[in-house]
Formats: sequence, structure tokens, C-alpha cells
Amino acid sequence: MVCDVGMLILAGYMQEGSWNELMKSRPYWDGIEKTLRAWPAQNRALFSEMAAVEAELDEIFPYVRNLFHALRGNPRQIKRFLNILSLRRRLAKANKLAIQLQLLIKLAVLEYAWKDFFENIIDTVDPLTGSCELFEAITKAADGGGDAPGKLVADALAQPALVHYLNREPVLKSTDDLRPYLFLAQTSLAKETRTRRESGRAGEADRPQHRKR
Repeated sequence: MVCDVGMLILAGYMQEGSWNELMKSRPYWDGIEKTLRAWPAQNRALFSEMAAVEAELDEIFPYVRNLFHALRGNPRQIKRFLNILSLRRRLAKANKLAIQLQLLIKLAVLEYAWKDFFENIIDTVDPLTGSCELFEAITKAADGGGDAPGKLVADALAQPALVHYLNREPVLKSTDDLRPYLFLAQTSLAKETRTRRESGRAGEADRPQHRKR
């Protein structure tokens, strides 16, 4: 998983035609994460933005285990997920939103792997503060405390993998302001949908038109 994520990050910054050089060195890697971090500096000529690729490796690697919960090692899904993260970070910068990468990844994984639960987050977030008490209610109920759980909490408890993921660091708290992250999720989704539609129309325009006889 670390290898797949790291290679896809590197590929996004490499000069055209440089992929083969990366693949040639792969069989000899020992200590994947350390090697991947060092590889760009050892092959500067292959990269267009050295500072950017090194920064992204440093930022993403600590959360690879969290990504695994959503992506299950599927390279296509990993690439799509990294593209989603990249888009949302650009949107955050363009809109001057203060976000934490660890929370962006945490919520994006929830959206990707547990869509129904993510919809419940949207429905229960306080629009004035961005707080959501659902996370702590689930944790308390899972520990056997509190009153009898309501439907949303009970539905979450019925998914052990979801509860386990919620308990992984960083743990979401009711004091977290989720408004910037939900804005990015909705905005990037709209942008992705629009891009797919435009790509579809472009593809149709490229197809040969057959006249009826």
C-alpha cells in the first residue's frame, strides 16, 4: 500500500516518459517508505516540481494506513482518491479555507467507504458551529455508556469496521468545525460531475456520425 501510494504521487510530478526509470528501480527497493522519500532527490532530472513532490510525500505518508480502509490496495482507486484530495486542497487554497490535512483525509475516507454514514454526518452537523455530536455518541455507545442508542448510532455500531476506523487517529471530536470539509466535499463533487459530463459530450462529438440511409 505504501509503495502504491508513493509511486502514484511520484508519477504525478515526473517528466513525460520517466516512468520506466522508476519501475526499473522498484525491484531493488529496501525499506519502501525511506526509499521513496529519497528517490526524487536522487533523480532530480526526472521531476518537474521537486519541492512539491517531496512535500506531498511527507504529508500523505503518515495517513497511508487510514487510506487503506477505503482503498484496499486497488491502484485505480488509490489514484482517484489522491486526485480527489489534490482537488480539494486546491479548492481550499482558492477559497482561503483553513483545513487540517489529517481531517480532510479522515472525512474523505468516510465519504468514500461509508457513504450512508457520511450523509448522516451532513444531516447532523450544526450549521452555526460545524460541530457534530454523532462521533462521540458512537464512541460512548460502543464503550457501553450513555442511553440506549438512537437509529443513527445503532446503524453505525452495526458496522464494526466503521467503528474501528472512527477510533483511529485522528479521532473526530464534537468540537471540530466540519463546515470547510463538507463545503469542499460538495464543491469538488459538483466539479467532478461537471467534468465527467463535459468529457462525455466531448467523446460523443468525436464519434463518427452515421447517416440514416
